[in-house]
Amino acid sequence: MNSSYKFYEDKFNNTKPIRGRSVEVRPIGERRRDWETITSQDVEGGKSYCAKLYGTECVEYFPNGDIVLRAGSWATPTTAEFIHEHSPFSCFKRYKKLWIQNGDDLLPISGELHLKYLGEDKGWQPAEELVIKQQVVDKQLAKEARAPLMPFVNFCESFLKMSDGWIMHETRMTAGVTVNVWGGYLHEKLSPFNAEKLYNHIATCDESEYLYLISYYLSDTHHAEEKRVAYAEMQDVGVPPNTWTRRVEYLDCKYSQTLLRSRVFETVKRAKEIHKIVEVKPSGKAVTNTV
Repeated sequence: MNSSYKFYEDKFNNTKPIRGRSVEVRPIGERRRDWETITSQDVEGGKSYCAKLYGTECVEYFPNGDIVLRAGSWATPTTAEFIHEHSPFSCFKRYKKLWIQNGDDLLPISGELHLKYLGEDKGWQPAEELVIKQQVVDKQLAKEARAPLMPFVNFCESFLKMSDGWIMHETRMTAGVTVNVWGGYLHEKLSPFNAEKLYNHIATCDESEYLYLISYYLSDTHHAEEKRVAYAEMQDVGVPPNTWTRRVEYLDCKYSQTLLRSRVFETVKRAKEIHKIVEVKPSGKAVTNTV
């Protein structure tokens, strides 16, 4: 981790540009890695020096000790590693954004982050007060959006409580679900999937369709807590003469009684606007859902 203006000033002055390029290219490390370069430009008080990754000047050092960090449009682990190597800050990716450790605080790199130098013993701080904008669920909006679907949710929870979480293969067939040749379940009435369409369907459909919808939300077998073979059959597959026989199993599955509620509420979140933007101050934790 290199972190001084003097280091990058010397690096720039002691690195010969690659010959034959129409634009000056000074590799910051191995000369074959010409996508990692060092650049310089005139600024107030002298020159700044930048550690550049591809087209983004990720770390810029100024004569007064200030540093500007940029991720460009590439908030990737590679960019984080580059900033970590060429700045005085630990940098990593979390929640789809790059963060640096500055003292006790984690600071996001959104656009560009200007850090003002306070002195050798004090380090750096944001040049302007940094407020992080976070998207969170508005509880009142969420409650209002979920209300039309609660009769279905309540029915499901009662059904799963009585069945001890089990959904039988026979129940799916009775509800009108079809199967594919691999033992999976098809819900063609709801195809193609659209969250708003599904939301409106659940909100307005008759209770007689609830079992079909339960099967839709709990159609996968890999999230089942338990499963057992309900029905099996031997099927001939392939095109003669290259045919073979395989065993296809259809399963009874037991699910967590909270899984369906969480999946229905995910439909609500996709179909309706239930979020608001709040401002939070930097802390020792990375923030989810920043905007």
